[in-house]
Amino acid sequence: MQSRGSFGPEFFHYNTFRLINTIFGVKEQAKNKLEFLFKPLPKLKQVSEFNPAIESVKPSINEVIDPLIKEITIKYTIPVKLFTGNVSIFQLNDDKYKPGLLRQTFSGDSKLCNIGSDNRTVHIPIFESTFNQQNSTYYVLVENNFVISQERDEPLIGIRKNIWTLSTKPLKTAQHSDSVTGLLRLNEEGSSKFFQMNHSIFFKNMIQEFAKVIPVTEQRLSAS
Repeated sequence: MQSRGSFGPEFFHYNTFRLINTIFGVKEQAKNKLEFLFKPLPKLKQVSEFNPAIESVKPSINEVIDPLIKEITIKYTIPVKLFTGNVSIFQLNDDKYKPGLLRQTFSGDSKLCNIGSDNRTVHIPIFESTFNQQNSTYYVLVENNFVISQERDEPLIGIRKNIWTLSTKPLKTAQHSDSVTGLLRLNEEGSSKFFQMNHSIFFKNMIQEFAKVIPVTEQRLSAS
């Protein structure tokens, strides 16, 4: 295994590791030995490099944003119409093996989004709670069919996860809100888990999940 050298005709297999942005090749050697060559791929900084139908996005890839941002925009290369696909924002989990935390989602035809006067720029509103976790990383996932071409009604491909990533900057001072008491109703699935589990463990797990979503320290939450 090596990271130096260059690919040539003696390599009989190639593939990429997208998660670590690396290409590798396999070269057959004598005596039943294989040689692997790994090379880092150049980092792509524009969504247009992943999706030719998109001219630009705002905020840009890897931008550090204000948590109170009001909207994000996608500018396409052709006139478009909103359609049934979803646009969603996820917060990356600290544990890379766990799925991201969904912060907001709605479909293109939900009337929350709108298209600018140029017929190419889609404006997507941001809820106040979406980017409320300071010093965290998020990504915007745009499904295929979020928009269709205005001329031919053909669906356009979206933006895959972990491409359009954004980070929130840390707050200068932390401000705690007043305490609130609420009532939580469990659905059928939640009720079943409640009766099957130890109640103390159930409440502990619930508080941990709420602390991530709100966000707030676990010490400020209680349940009974």
